[in-house]
This record gives sequence, structure tokens and C-alpha cells, in this order.
Amino acid sequence: MSGLEDYARVLEARLAAEADAAAPAARKHRRHRRPVGIASPPEAAAVAAVLGPACAPVPRGTRTARGGTERWLLGSLLLLLLINALLYWKLYQYQRHLDVEQLHSRMSGLDGPLAAEWARLLRQHSHEQRGQLRAWRSALDATRALLVQTEQALIKLLETIKPSLEAPPDPPAPRDDL
Repeated sequence: MSGLEDYARVLEARLAAEADAAAPAARKHRRHRRPVGIASPPEAAAVAAVLGPACAPVPRGTRTARGGTERWLLGSLLLLLLINALLYWKLYQYQRHLDVEQLHSRMSGLDGPLAAEWARLLRQHSHEQRGQLRAWRSALDATRALLVQTEQALIKLLETIKPSLEAPPDPPAPRDDL
């Protein structure tokens, strides 16, 4: 095993030496460019002295692409707020036009066969709703029964495990396999 460890150390040292030797060469070929319109600190002082403080260049870090991103985010936020306000207005208009008394007056003015058809449809709908309610109640009762059964099984399992957890561990038996 020590042969593998030695090989790994030698390989790591060679890779580190190669990386250190290649790093300065790679850095020589990089070109550093200053953003247009931003002067270095000595030039900034000279410009401010000649033109006055009102015409001084903007300090580094304040004129970036973040301004465009912030404007885009602000515009998106305003658009979403306008859409939200429009949806609230439509909801208000819908609720204003939905009048229960008006619906009741319309229903009371129906003639015999049409009123009987509406009454039949309403009874059928309420019957379907009661059936769905019964189905939900039975599903909830079955779920509750399953949870109680699971709780009882877990309590029984805990009672079975508890004595083994409280007992001190048995010392390992001596092995004479060798």
C-alpha cells in the first residue's frame, strides 16, 4: 500500500509543479481592458480638478450592466402589478353583476314545465353532491382507521424493541477460528 501512496504523492507533486510553471505563462497572454469612460484614480483626480466636481467621472463599480437588469426587473414587476390589478377589477365586476336576488326573481318567473325541469336538475345535482360527500367521509374514515392501526403497530413494535434497547449489550464471544 505504501507504494501506491508514494506514487500518488509523486504524481501530485509533479502536477502541482507543472501547474505552477504554466500559470505565469498563461497570465502573460491575458489582456486587461478597462471599461470605456472610467478613468483610473490619478486621472480621475486630474479630470475633477480641471472640469470641476460636477463633471467628474463616475466611480468604478457604479456604471455596470446591473442598471439594465434592475430596469428590466422593475418593468416586469410593474407589469405584473398591472395585470394583478386588472384581474382584481374583473373579479369585482363579475361579483357585482352576480346578484342572488336577481337570480331568484328570474327563477320565480319561470313557467310550469321549465320550473319543473329546473327543480329536477337541482334535486339531481344535490343527490350527486350528497353521494360525493358520503364517498369523501368513507375515505376519511378508512384513512383514520388505517392511521389508528399504524399507531397501534408502532406502539407494539416499540414495546418489543424497548427491552433490547435498555439491556446492556452482550460482550462478544471469543472467537477461536484462527
